[in-house]
Amino acid sequence: MDSCFQLKLGEQIHPGLVTVGRFDGEHPCLACATTTGKILIHDPHDDSNSGNSIRFLSIQKKVTALAAGRFEDFGKEYLFIGSPTDLLVYDVNENKDLYHKDVPDGVSSLTIGSVGNKDHVLVFTGGNCSITGFDRSGKKDYWTVFNSSICAMSLCDVAGDGNKLLLVGADDRDLRLYTENAEVKHEFRKVDGAMALCEIGNKRFAYATKSGAVGTFE
Repeated sequence: MDSCFQLKLGEQIHPGLVTVGRFDGEHPCLACATTTGKILIHDPHDDSNSGNSIRFLSIQKKVTALAAGRFEDFGKEYLFIGSPTDLLVYDVNENKDLYHKDVPDGVSSLTIGSVGNKDHVLVFTGGNCSITGFDRSGKKDYWTVFNSSICAMSLCDVAGDGNKLLLVGADDRDLRLYTENAEVKHEFRKVDGAMALCEIGNKRFAYATKSGAVGTFE
């Protein structure tokens, strides 16, 4: 396997805390959390920064989750930053916060989208024994308790009906699918510490575990 390009960031990056977002609504940018408590943003399309394609956001707290997504079907994406105490939704293009919410159980995982037949988008935060969903205004619109800490989340259409369910992996080794009413739709056999979950189409999703194993469910 050959790489198509290389980029020297000059910073150490936290494993797993990397995402790509179209923060201007068009061009993809790389965002990642450094070990020095900053968010690095690489934007090769930005002509306003004197030829420097890398800039930093100073978060001044430990970053535990990072994701990019939009609240509408079109337009720019936002950067979602989780910490042990709160969620920050940041407008990279305008260089300002969209909102900040306290999350007492912490944020160890993030995913953005619609669940079931609901037509509005939420940002879902998974933490210590709870899952919370916030809408574009920061209003809490989804909440459920869990019996262990959340390791990974994703939105998946496992029935092929166009409606996605919230897929959750936790440190108790279980995978569960939640409906728009925060009810457990299905529970899968135990997976050894799912650290990443991803929909791959055709009613399937993939998972990666702490031990380095990768698998799929259908």
